[in-house]
Parts: sequence; C-alpha cells; structure tokens
Amino acid sequence: MKQIFILFFILTFNPIWSQIDSLPQGAYMNIEELVRKEPSLNIRLNIEKQTFNSSKWFNSSNDYELTHATFSKKNIKKKILAYAVKESLFINCYRYHIQDGYSKVLMTGKYMVFTAGLSSDLSLKTYQLQENKDENFWKYFGIKDQDISELNPNSLRFLYVVDTFTNRLYMIDEIGMRKLLVKADSELLENYMNEIAQTKDKEKTVFKYLELLNKTEKL
Repeated sequence: MKQIFILFFILTFNPIWSQIDSLPQGAYMNIEELVRKEPSLNIRLNIEKQTFNSSKWFNSSNDYELTHATFSKKNIKKKILAYAVKESLFINCYRYHIQDGYSKVLMTGKYMVFTAGLSSDLSLKTYQLQENKDENFWKYFGIKDQDISELNPNSLRFLYVVDTFTNRLYMIDEIGMRKLLVKADSELLENYMNEIAQTKDKEKTVFKYLELLNKTEKL
C-alpha cells in the first residue's frame, strides 16, 4: 500500500511554482524550433497519461504516451522533440535517452525542467540506481524515506534540465545543480548553497533557484 501511494504521488506531483511560457500549439522537431516558438508541424496529438499499473509504464516508459490516427508511432517516437497544446508542453524523453514516452515540462525558459525515468546511458543509470547516501539532497524525485529496492526501477523519477542553448541534458542532483548555477552567477550559487543546507523542503528550494536561473539567463 505504501508503494502504491508513493507511485501515485510521483505521477500526480505538479509543483505550484512551475512556470510554462505560452507556446503555439503543434509539434516541434528540434530545439531551434522550440526556442523560436515555431512548430513545423501543425498537428493535434492524443495524450494519454500512464498509470502506475500500466504495462507500458512498468516497461521503461515515461508518464505520457502521444498518439495520432495517421501520424505513425515511429515518427512520434523518433522525429518529434516536443509537443505543445494549450498551456502544456510535453518533451520526448526518447530523444534525450531517458526511456520511451513523453514527460510534461514543469518549467520553460533557457532551462527546460521536467521529471523522467532512468537514463539509457549505462554510467548514469548505474549512478541513479545507487542508494542515496547524501543526506543534503534528494536523488529520487518525490520519494522520501523509502527503500528504492522496494520499487520497480522503471517507476523511479529524476529531475532533469535541458539547456536550450546547447540542447544539453543535466540530471539535477547536488552536483548537477552546482554545475548550472556556477556557470551563471557565483552569488546565486552561494545563496543556493546556504539555503539548501538549512531548508527541509529541498525540492521547493531547487525549483526556486531554477526559476531564478531562468530569469538571470533569459532567452
């Protein structure tokens, strides 16, 4: 029962401090189109949210599956980078080697923030599956005081950031956060380090500084 609750929390968690810029509806094939806010494909895709008991979700899929009656699954998987509809943006995790399926973007700007599953990169995946020994930071997004060995590895969610200037992916743990902040503003990094060491709500603090980072480095 405890495991089911945690999985439900991961799937439904949507921070109130998230910030999504308005984007024209359609499919974006690359990062340049996304930055310019110019989708090259005017299409309306069906969006299906996976549940914790979904066979696809438990077989290396992220939280959303996008489909279309005539546009092939192969094209949706391999050619589309992101899809915008109304006030939501969905990022294709396959394009960043993070399992299959799409994730909902939590914050846009120079740094695009979202949660997704295990990396397909062997070295990063090995690191992600190690038990978290760092008491000053959370590694498994949305999971607190839980032995990860009790969970299906495909249910784990990590916080990722894409630098839209370089299209580079970062996993946000203590090291990843420092890498982003030190490049932008040494004072911002110092403030973050002081605050993260004292706060109990580390997730909220991380989002706060990612938002500040986006304001500091505007597109």
